[in-house]
Amino acid sequence: MVWLLVRVNDWRHDALSCPPFKCGCWLPPQPPFGLTWRSSYLVPLGSALVCESNPSRRGGSNHTPLSNLFPRRLPHESPGAGSHKVLAKPHCSMSDESILLILCTSFGWLLLLLLGLTGLFHLICIGLLKFDKIAWKKVDYVWIGVGALGLISTTADNRVLLATNSLDLATQRTTFALQYLRQSLVTDPPRYLCTKFVRSEFSPANFDGIQKQFDSACAWLKTAPKVLPDSDNPPFKPLNFADTNFPASVTDKTILDIVGGICMWFDEYENRRKALEKLQAQTKRREGEFIYRIMGPLLICIAIALRLTKVTGEIRLDRKPR
Repeated sequence: MVWLLVRVNDWRHDALSCPPFKCGCWLPPQPPFGLTWRSSYLVPLGSALVCESNPSRRGGSNHTPLSNLFPRRLPHESPGAGSHKVLAKPHCSMSDESILLILCTSFGWLLLLLLGLTGLFHLICIGLLKFDKIAWKKVDYVWIGVGALGLISTTADNRVLLATNSLDLATQRTTFALQYLRQSLVTDPPRYLCTKFVRSEFSPANFDGIQKQFDSACAWLKTAPKVLPDSDNPPFKPLNFADTNFPASVTDKTILDIVGGICMWFDEYENRRKALEKLQAQTKRREGEFIYRIMGPLLICIAIALRLTKVTGEIRLDRKPR
């Protein structure tokens, strides 16, 4: 099969050009998630793959065989008009990022890398440098240190995994605290604070002062719900009891006991909200962790290869006649 390199000069769709494709699979004119499509793709010449010339009509029959779009022509011939140039190319180049990604995500390639590194270390340490017994003891510092660095890279994965698993529970706990606050201030408020007392011969001497404090607490109860958000769903905004402007002139113990319970749930909500924010921050990768995570398997391969080489070297030393 002859492979051609299709180099796309114009990614936007027009009436004369076909949208970008890779191995016959249609790709959108605009790449998702802010990424950028690569400028070239390998496709087989004369294959039965099709390219959709109108993205807005995915369900229609407006498909053109790939062999009709790109007729066979020699590399030195002019590709003709259009936004696609066809150049003969016997192989596909691979970027450094792709090679690193394959090495770190494929067990087979990691095994081949381990074998290659083991052979390389055998050649250097045993064949060329000819380490003695003391040198092999020093190798322990190297392979243990490199292996430890590779294992430490897994801590980021553990942090993200544990934080992600705890995120749903923390969200529910924060939602419950907010719902209880809404119930205490809106759904089922302490209406006792709005009591209108009737004076009698048994009323205390400071009857008017007590009634005034209850009136102040009742007015506060009607304005306090304004600090609550409209929804009990995330994202959760900070809530502070001081923002409710509870009147400082109220000193009645009965009122303070009732309001103190509401104040406690304001504090409980804030504690749960901050714990949720901390978990959300832990689910995100920190700067430099991605590269360190990618290098983890490579470092472990290096450590194992050094350890295998050390075993071979020490066996060779033990077999030498003294």
